[in-house]
Amino acid sequence: MKLNMLDKIIKILDSQRKKIKTDNVRLNELVLAIKNLLKNKPETSSWPANIFGSLFHEMGLKSFPSADTNFIIRDTCKGCGNCAKLCPRGNIKIENGRPVFRHNCELCHACIQWCPNFAIRHPNFDIDLPQYHNPAIRMSDMIIGAS
Repeated sequence: MKLNMLDKIIKILDSQRKKIKTDNVRLNELVLAIKNLLKNKPETSSWPANIFGSLFHEMGLKSFPSADTNFIIRDTCKGCGNCAKLCPRGNIKIENGRPVFRHNCELCHACIQWCPNFAIRHPNFDIDLPQYHNPAIRMSDMIIGAS
């Protein structure tokens, strides 16, 4: 299987995820901002980080059409539709009780992290990593238009 550039970057980041420690103070600020739908200016870093970030962003945008091509739907899928409800790009629809990817994925991994049956997988990611759900966020908090 051939990996596109974004898959390679995500695979590296996924391997680094095991080492990341969350700063609960910063996390609580972000959760509060999201819950209250606060509008903020984009956060910035040093100018080199911003330049490289912009370049990676442009590469990422070009990768959206192919980002979901390696996703696997396992037989544990029950067709609940959580993945389709959570996808911020509307990239997933349910057809015949199964998710179908529409090739407009930003690799947020909400579909993977929130699948109740662990049915959506990317073959290049560490399957031993558990799903992560921030204890301060419910699935309904993430669905646009949910109350």
